[in-house]
Amino acid sequence: MGVKAHRLFVALWIALTGIIAAGQGRSTTPTDDGRGETSQERSAPVTREQVRAVLNPDEPDYGSAARLGPGALPYLEEMTAGADASLAAKAVYAASLIRDRRSAAVVRSGSANRRAEVRVASAAAAGNLTREAGTDILTDLLGDSDSGVRETALKTIKPAITGSAPPASALARVRNMAATDPQAYIRDLARQILNQVR
Repeated sequence: MGVKAHRLFVALWIALTGIIAAGQGRSTTPTDDGRGETSQERSAPVTREQVRAVLNPDEPDYGSAARLGPGALPYLEEMTAGADASLAAKAVYAASLIRDRRSAAVVRSGSANRRAEVRVASAAAAGNLTREAGTDILTDLLGDSDSGVRETALKTIKPAITGSAPPASALARVRNMAATDPQAYIRDLARQILNQVR
């Protein structure tokens, strides 16, 4: 993993801690698809400029990005496919924090990006999605050509693998990594995770 991708990975994990704490107290109201969203997310229109302003800092306020709500998703998807790799990575992560079924599509798009730092962000972001959507994306990323992406995907998928009823395809991929990954530290990490399987 390059220095840039590593810095982004560290920044995303640091930001995640604050987001979890901030998100736990948010009140929700039901929507048509059965998910929750704040009243602000339902009614406030969002502009491309607002989304870009939240994501432009080197260390964005992901809590503010999440509060932009589903209206930000089209812009985040656009940014994910854009030429600016740093902005694309931040857009993928921000999309994963918005409680909407379309968020997974943005993370999936990022997971197929040609730039490793965007795929690293997708691997970290997949942990914020529903278990099914996140595990599907992570299972694919476990076979990525970039070792940094594989490492991040492995760390993110750990709760699904070590929890009850681990997904069979993901478990098989982790077993394969433990035996054949070209990087020794990833093989070791995969074995550590497998040792915790119930």
